[in-house]
Amino acid sequence: MSKIIQGDCLNVMKTLEDNSVDLTLTDIPYGEVNRGSQGLRKLDKSNADIVTFDLQKFLKDVYRTTKGTIIIFCGKEQISEIHKFFSNKQEKAKGTVRQLIWQKSNPSPMNGQYIYLSGIENAVWFKKKGATFNAHCKNTVFKHPNGRAKLHPTEKNHELLKELILDNSNEGDLILDPCCGSGSHLLVAKNLNRYFIGIELDEEYCKIAQARIGDIEIEKFDIQKQETPVKQVEVEKVKVIQKTKTDIHICPKCGGRLLKTKRGKTCEDCLEDY
Repeated sequence: MSKIIQGDCLNVMKTLEDNSVDLTLTDIPYGEVNRGSQGLRKLDKSNADIVTFDLQKFLKDVYRTTKGTIIIFCGKEQISEIHKFFSNKQEKAKGTVRQLIWQKSNPSPMNGQYIYLSGIENAVWFKKKGATFNAHCKNTVFKHPNGRAKLHPTEKNHELLKELILDNSNEGDLILDPCCGSGSHLLVAKNLNRYFIGIELDEEYCKIAQARIGDIEIEKFDIQKQETPVKQVEVEKVKVIQKTKTDIHICPKCGGRLLKTKRGKTCEDCLEDY
């Protein structure tokens, strides 16, 4: 059931059936970090934070395909629009919306002598009626450090992702990430015995996700062959990337980057030797 699909998320999501995934957990392009920071330091995350889709269309398809909970990490310029979309659903008694905060316990000290540190990121959480919720009396602020080894410039802390997945899904559930990047959400979902569908436009990030996750192939989305929901057209998809060797060296234990040492290789995150 688990899969990585290379393609445009809006085109792929159109093929997903209504209420076919239990949890959508995604980190959309913020569209705001490819910029200079008033001459103090250049912040450049290449194509990773460039928005390539219509946000309203994206939200409508995410809402349609998800039967449980939706969690969308987003930029400060996007949070009002996303929160308003789900607030309208809440007003119609379709579910409950909250703003989540990732409080970084080790924010970057960049320019700290001049300005307050940038120590939080935002997400919008929407729980449909009857959706799984395994937390109890829990606050909306999640405190976790920034990760050290990142295979994607906007990758989130894996313990944060684990907490959100455990709170909002059960083993055997299907998790959707329509902007899966290098596959961190998929990797954590797999390690927690969840199935997943990851969608990513960039071929190189698809390869990184494949290397991290292991026993999985990448399916290239062919819009000409997708006229019915994805569950009904498995044979029509074109598998373009087989299980081949990769130049990316990934820790099989935690997904971190392996560094060459005199003894062999050591994971930059968990320090496991190989």
